[in-house]
Amino acid sequence: MISLRYWAKKIYVGQNITFGCQVSSYYFSRGVRWAIGWKNGSHILVKEALVNDTRTSGPVQWFRRNINSLVVTADLNLTTIGCYAPVWNTSEWKSQNVTFAVLPSIAPKILGSAGVEIIEWYVNDTNKYIQCSVFGDPVPSVTWKKDDKFWYKYFRSTSNETSLTSRINVTRVSYGTHGEYVCTAKNVGGIVSKTYKVLVHEKSSSGVVVVIVISMICLVLSLTGIAYLVMRMKNQRDIINKLAVSAFKDVDVVGNTRRDPPDPIFDFNTQNVIQEDGFNHADAGSYRRM
Repeated sequence: MISLRYWAKKIYVGQNITFGCQVSSYYFSRGVRWAIGWKNGSHILVKEALVNDTRTSGPVQWFRRNINSLVVTADLNLTTIGCYAPVWNTSEWKSQNVTFAVLPSIAPKILGSAGVEIIEWYVNDTNKYIQCSVFGDPVPSVTWKKDDKFWYKYFRSTSNETSLTSRINVTRVSYGTHGEYVCTAKNVGGIVSKTYKVLVHEKSSSGVVVVIVISMICLVLSLTGIAYLVMRMKNQRDIINKLAVSAFKDVDVVGNTRRDPPDPIFDFNTQNVIQEDGFNHADAGSYRRM
């Protein structure tokens, strides 16, 4: 007949907690009271803060009517919240209580170097990102601003119990990517920010020039090597041709100098043999007839 709930897995110091109490309109009359208890055993009673007889929106939309809510700022000594409702046409009160432990909060911190972080990219770079890693308890919420304007593009985040990583993804860098990006982390323990300054440069042409120069040098060296090989082959061919001509000349001279001797001529008057060259071979001996 009484349902008391609150919407928080954990309660931290300084956190505003909303409690909702629903009572049956057929059993209870109006006039719900709230009881707030502390560790030292003291309590205070608070009159009903809000009554809704129709469907509500927001965190208490599961109620239909006779809805009462109470917002409490938690501290370390807070231990109990109670809802008390008067029974119709009687002096009897019914109650529902919830107890909990309030945890100390840890202010958020952003990982990385302090101060402004400089990031340098080039136009048309792809798959770049700015990452903001924070931790705290409870886990902080993160918002981004670019040049003092809230930034929601390419925003993604993952978290566990005490840390969160938020990232702005940049598919392709352009001149519009240039600017100051501010990551702000906040929880009940405090707030902290970090600035990332993105500088966008145009890609230098010196690298292209170096590549072209190196390519030209390689081409010149290759052509020089080919020309050297061609000249060397030509010189070798000329040498071979000269040697061949010289060899053929030597063979011709040798053939001309090694002729068979002429037939002998016999002089019947002197009975001597006379060679064709006119030399008288009489001293060589007389010719005898057989």
